[in-house]
Amino acid sequence: MKDAFEASLAQLEDYVRGHQPEEQAEDYELDLFQRALAGQAPELQFRSRVAATVRSLGERGTLNLYLTRAEVDQLLASKLSVAFLEYDPQTLGQFEIPADAEVLVTKVPLDLRDVTEVEVEVVAEDGRTVKRMPDVAFDAEAGAFYACCEAELARVASSTRRSTRVWSIEPSGRRLLAELPVA
Repeated sequence: MKDAFEASLAQLEDYVRGHQPEEQAEDYELDLFQRALAGQAPELQFRSRVAATVRSLGERGTLNLYLTRAEVDQLLASKLSVAFLEYDPQTLGQFEIPADAEVLVTKVPLDLRDVTEVEVEVVAEDGRTVKRMPDVAFDAEAGAFYACCEAELARVASSTRRSTRVWSIEPSGRRLLAELPVA
């Protein structure tokens, strides 16, 4: 069943991006609309929910994982309940996200003088890179970057053991700025 759903999502993406011949697209469109009217187009419902979630995160100011200090200040001034943490490996296990927090912002202090581009990698306990995020927003003047996460997701993520590597991207290649244990 999962394979059929994934195939239907891929076909919907092809249609939306215009990657089908016109006649095939017309046939697909007719079938899609008939199935949607009958409530039998789960790929369309899924795509709609993803789009709504992305719009909601954008409106909340939490779509971007990394923020500048000015963006953090906007988030703190919003109506959202924001928990703010300054990363300190010595007190890492002592911080608990408040139950009423909607968003967690973590300030990660680093020497970012002369740094023009930052990349972050999340690394699993076995050393495998789980996620790579290029072009991370940072504040060289503040000497930090600010990680932003929906609090519910941060609570789930805090139950896994991993670390974060922060890289400076330079003409000569990548230079490791820090390896930060997270959990």
